[in-house]
Amino acid sequence: MEKPKKSLRGMLIALALGAVTGLIIGVLRTNFSATERDYESSGISFMRWVVLLVSLFVSVYLHTIIHEAGHLIAGKLSGYKFVSFRVGKLTIIRKEDKLLAKKYELMGTIGQCLMSPPEVTDTQYKFPIAFYNLGGGLANILFAALFFIVGVLTSGYVSVAFMVLAIVGVFSCLANIIPLKLGGIANDGSNIIACRKSAETRRALWIQLKFVALITQGVRVCDMPQEWMENIATPTDALTGFLPGLRCSYHLDKGEIQQAYDYAKSVLENPGKMLELHKYELRCEMLFCELVSECRPDEIKKLYTAKLREYISAHATHVSKQRLMYAYERLYAKYEVKAKKTLESFERTCLHTPFQGEIAGERELIELVKRIAK
Repeated sequence: MEKPKKSLRGMLIALALGAVTGLIIGVLRTNFSATERDYESSGISFMRWVVLLVSLFVSVYLHTIIHEAGHLIAGKLSGYKFVSFRVGKLTIIRKEDKLLAKKYELMGTIGQCLMSPPEVTDTQYKFPIAFYNLGGGLANILFAALFFIVGVLTSGYVSVAFMVLAIVGVFSCLANIIPLKLGGIANDGSNIIACRKSAETRRALWIQLKFVALITQGVRVCDMPQEWMENIATPTDALTGFLPGLRCSYHLDKGEIQQAYDYAKSVLENPGKMLELHKYELRCEMLFCELVSECRPDEIKKLYTAKLREYISAHATHVSKQRLMYAYERLYAKYEVKAKKTLESFERTCLHTPFQGEIAGERELIELVKRIAK
């Protein structure tokens, strides 16, 4: 039954996007025609394209803020607690009842609102999920309707700008509520569907949200609840695929290099439906473990593939990737100058990363590299 479901989903996505695309063409042609008639005598009809491009750029960022604010409001109404709010690289976190500005970016996302879920009281991990996840898309479609009304009531370039805002809002809503994996990351609709099917998936989401809340507050991975690292089955979806990476990080934070390597290897031999993002994270940690243990050239070449290099480069601002590249440059490539620059980048990143709980463990691993290099 899986193939018919996927086929139907694909048809619905195609129809929805086709309808919105038709709306875009129709509305913009109408508005552009009217705008040209209004301004043709002044010789500035080319401004329609400037208005369109500027409106698109502004719309993407404005609807990102609207979307994440929707998650924030829905989360607060569902009993969640605020953890962080990110647009682009700018990240606002709550720490000890204070709001602090940090910097962070995640490939495939423009923004993100993270919240700590309510406590659970049973093994089925029943907590508010649907409304929290739908909050962003609902906010987008609500504001899209408001922008559309303003676009209809105005004329000229103002109308064009508001129509673009409305259309981008519809796209943003559909791209988040229709179950999809965008940039290798499951969207809100996918999370809702997955959580409805399985208590294990709900548990994985709850742990992931709690993990982010704790690490933002400065709690180390090795100090997190032991039971989170136990009874991890083969991933069945994007959310359960997070847990093996958490356990691998747990071993590393405790200095258990061999255990981290063996566990990551065993998971990658049977990854189930784990996202590529999570697989790459495990491969990164396997490479690090190899570098600080036997450092076998053949194994390093096997692990450090072109695709992994591309992944590491895309996440070069993360402290774990800087720690990995420091180990590679210092222990294997013997690039002392590069290693020094990477270490300097690592120190700068430690100052503004929102995940303060990572820093102590990452510094210990950096010191391990230094001891081995002597």
